[in-house]
Amino acid sequence: MRIPLYLKLAACLALNIVAIAVVVAMPVLGKSSVSLNEFLPPLIREQLVSISQQITDDIAQSPDQKNETLGVYSAKYGVTFKFGIPDRVDRKVDLQPIGTTSAASSTNKKPSSIIDRDSSSMLREYRAELIRIYRIGSTYQIIIPTTEKIGKHVYAREVQVIAPNLAKLISFLGLTNGLWMVGILVLVSILIWTPLIFGMTRTMIRINRTTGQIANGNFDVRLNIRRRDELGSLSDGVNRMAERLQVYMDTQKTFMADIAHEVTSPLARMRMGLSMLDSMIEEPAKSVVADIDEDAEQMSRMLTELLMFSRASMSPGSISLMTVVLSKSVDIAIHQENAKNRCSVIVPDNLKVTANAPLLVRAISNLIRNGIRYAPPESGPIEVAAGKAGEKVYLCVSDRGPGVPGNVLQQLGQPFYRPDISRNRDSGGFGLGLAIVKRCVEAGGGSVTFMNREGGGFQATMFLPVS
Repeated sequence: MRIPLYLKLAACLALNIVAIAVVVAMPVLGKSSVSLNEFLPPLIREQLVSISQQITDDIAQSPDQKNETLGVYSAKYGVTFKFGIPDRVDRKVDLQPIGTTSAASSTNKKPSSIIDRDSSSMLREYRAELIRIYRIGSTYQIIIPTTEKIGKHVYAREVQVIAPNLAKLISFLGLTNGLWMVGILVLVSILIWTPLIFGMTRTMIRINRTTGQIANGNFDVRLNIRRRDELGSLSDGVNRMAERLQVYMDTQKTFMADIAHEVTSPLARMRMGLSMLDSMIEEPAKSVVADIDEDAEQMSRMLTELLMFSRASMSPGSISLMTVVLSKSVDIAIHQENAKNRCSVIVPDNLKVTANAPLLVRAISNLIRNGIRYAPPESGPIEVAAGKAGEKVYLCVSDRGPGVPGNVLQQLGQPFYRPDISRNRDSGGFGLGLAIVKRCVEAGGGSVTFMNREGGGFQATMFLPVS
């Protein structure tokens, strides 16, 4: 399956953003218990230790107002605080002092139970390492180890912080600014990537659309892309290619038209002379003159088709378009080919298309003429049917003739191309009939397709703009 370039670039941007989000959210959302060493910077760990110690000191000063103190801190930080003895330590053991503030002994060796400035700092770092975050359903619980001083002794305690949701947890931990920075980085990434994605894809779409029009024979289109990169160089190359093709095609059409025009007059005089000569000679010379006149007549028809082809090979912008009632154009074409008895017509009277009326009639006439030429009367009528297909009107001209080899369908419509089945004098044809049809339809902004019918026969379908 073909994946557009803009989708690939957008997928890269999305993966970049998802990677950032996963790295940020994984510590909280991906585990039920996470150490702050994996998630929180040292500054926030120190702040948590400080808050827990403040709560412990305030409760130690007013033990009877423990609940009021916890309520004040809960209201201040927007989370629920609890204070107590660690559940994971036996109460009898927990009540034993883990330190003392008594004076040091007279010996030079400092007792390990004395808490001085250095040991207090080490204790805070140790407590910070023991901090844990637990996720319980939609709530989050932070366990912060702390110590309570009672008299000369220091006892192990813990402060529990309960956040009702992730947003409250982030706010309490002071990570809001950090997340804002992450969001700003994501936004900056989007702002940097988006112009690149849309600029590249918009340019590629325009180049693709323009080259498609050039491939369809519209050499007047140009790319107005001003970029100082490889895409800009590519668009300039497409413009130069279109200009050279336009010059080549204009020269070719002018050359064919000039030849057809210049040869028509002497050819007409030649046929007139052959007609006069026919009345002046006797058999068997008359048969020779008749063969020459037949060749001249065939050449005259070829020159007429060349003139028609050169006039039909015009770009859509070079002809006048108008609203045309399709049924009237079909009637005119059938009348010109004297094919009323050979055609079966199903064209609604209310179908209107945007086209150049003379060119449209010429295209329909050529298709009907081909049907008469290659499909014998006993094979059935030439079917002409029309209807709507979305924003287009389709017109099908089909017959039950021999059709064409399947491997040449893609080449039909090329000037002077003829399948082998039509390369004889009896059926005639110079390989310009379908080319004229194709040019006439495309000049009005439409398209035409050729195909073999199921069960035998040939079908040409024109798609014309709805008026």
